Amino acid sequence: MKVKVTTHRLWGRRDVLNDVRALAPACAALVEAHIGRLPHCHIVVTTPDGMLEQELKAETTLAGRPPVGVTPQTLREAAHSNRALFGQVVPQSRTRVLVLLNAHKLHRSGQLPATLIHELTHAAQLLRRGAFQEHVEYVRHVFDIAPLSARQLRIHERLSNEREAEAYRSEATLTRLLDSHAA
Repeated sequence: MKVKVTTHRLWGRRDVLNDVRALAPACAALVEAHIGRLPHCHIVVTTPDGMLEQELKAETTLAGRPPVGVTPQTLREAAHSNRALFGQVVPQSRTRVLVLLNAHKLHRSGQLPATLIHELTHAAQLLRRGAFQEHVEYVRHVFDIAPLSARQLRIHERLSNEREAEAYRSEATLTRLLDSHAA
């Protein structure tokens, strides 16, 4: 497990960056011990716009080309929806992921340990058999490069819901463990 913490387009909010740097190794160790092996994780503390920029860059690389029909309006809408996110995981390759954290949401929210554990759980899930390839196929579908069938979309939706439920369960359990070790 290798965890690197940096910032992107972040002015101020250095308190969040310092907290992430302090918590990331402990959270990663807990996730590895209870969920599974982690890929190399590059944790980026950024803004909602920075999250969109980094996500689009990584997913364009995965898909092999930029999305079809992206307009400034769709980018603005996506950036606006990112304001509600605490974090997200974007694979860069089979063994590397970006963990994007929204410093604006995590500032003074007290959700940093839970968010880190939740997103690192998603990172560990991407190392499972077929998960990375399924993600690439879905990105290519979203980018209108290689459409998925209705059946494949239902399977993707079911797997996404299962992974999200597991991440929330691990978030609750491992955050309590982290708190008990810190006390």
